[in-house]
Amino acid sequence: MFAVSSLSSLLLSKSSSNHKFRDGISGFSFIIDGKSVNISSSRALGGGSSSTIFFDPRTERETGEVFKISPDQLWETMLCCAEVDGEDLGAVDVYKVPLESSQKSPIEGSVFSVIFDAFHMFVTIRIGRAYWSFERYAEGILVQRSLQADAVIKKSMKEDRVKGFSVLQTRCSESLGVSKKLDTVNDLISVLKEEFKAIISSPFDALLNNCQHFVRKILRQMGFNYNS
Repeated sequence: MFAVSSLSSLLLSKSSSNHKFRDGISGFSFIIDGKSVNISSSRALGGGSSSTIFFDPRTERETGEVFKISPDQLWETMLCCAEVDGEDLGAVDVYKVPLESSQKSPIEGSVFSVIFDAFHMFVTIRIGRAYWSFERYAEGILVQRSLQADAVIKKSMKEDRVKGFSVLQTRCSESLGVSKKLDTVNDLISVLKEEFKAIISSPFDALLNNCQHFVRKILRQMGFNYNS
């Protein structure tokens, strides 16, 4: 299996649009149910100034801000959202996106995707009423939240994962059900903390340390026997 995933083309395509990519390290806020959710600065949470995570709080919206934040800010964000959305953990699903789609790497062509099984991989999980997606790119980790499952499945950085005609479409690789090891968002955070720390400190490698390795490591920490 082969995977090369990059956010660069998506970031560049949005540079002149109505979408805003904002550095949230000094603190940021977003709206849920008409109320403002305010997230502290990374330093106030005891974290550093490294913004290695892209976070989209309302993926279903065509316009809006995507924040660059630290892991510590992500944990606070997940807890704040759980106060509104609920904290129980639901089903976990794994998805694959062909690299020949709009979410492509420098390697293009549907024939390549079919022959070499080249794809981008990400995982979704329901937290309370909301759906979250987690995935790794060369530039960092993308985390998305939406009340609509299709939004985090079909969108990435507010772009369609697959545009126009594609031989392959985003597909659910495996439905893993509910983790027997984890019950609440606090349990999930405890698992993600150590894994994110290890992942962020290790450089992205197209063959040896990519989006697929990221998904496998997270799922195993969640208690799933996942080897795909």
